[in-house]
Amino acid sequence: MKVLLTFSLLSFSIASFADNSAFDTQAKVIWAEPEYETIQVNNPQTNCWDEPVDQYYSENNEVVPMVIGGVLGGVVGHQFGKGRGKDASTVAGAILGSVVGHNMSDYGDEDYRVTSERRCQEVDHWESERQLTGYRVKYRYGGHDYFTHTQDHPGKWLDIRVSVDPLE
Repeated sequence: MKVLLTFSLLSFSIASFADNSAFDTQAKVIWAEPEYETIQVNNPQTNCWDEPVDQYYSENNEVVPMVIGGVLGGVVGHQFGKGRGKDASTVAGAILGSVVGHNMSDYGDEDYRVTSERRCQEVDHWESERQLTGYRVKYRYGGHDYFTHTQDHPGKWLDIRVSVDPLE
């Protein structure tokens, strides 16, 4: 039992010494200056423009010239031949007139009109930007000045941990 008590007291003394070797306190901030880093930032932009487009319009009705050509060809073909030959020349004239009418419709009133279509494209737009990375801080503790880097501005006081180690 005596050994156990001695061991317990020894453990307590070591734990007490470890707890007393470091402590938290505050130090006076002398100055804190912001530190920046220049970075590249992409701010994409949408560029739009109106692009001219040719559009084809036909004013013709292709059936009408074929019918008119067929009728005229049939009338002209009817003027030739006798008997059954007259019928054959009428049919041949109608067919020939339809073909001619169809070919003529290909050369009719055609119109090209220019219209515009809206086109858009997203393009990269890189810009240099200064970004705050933190603060370089000078603080005083125990009559000595120290420097550190913090993410946020520390204010007038900086929380610090002081560690005491014996010199051997």
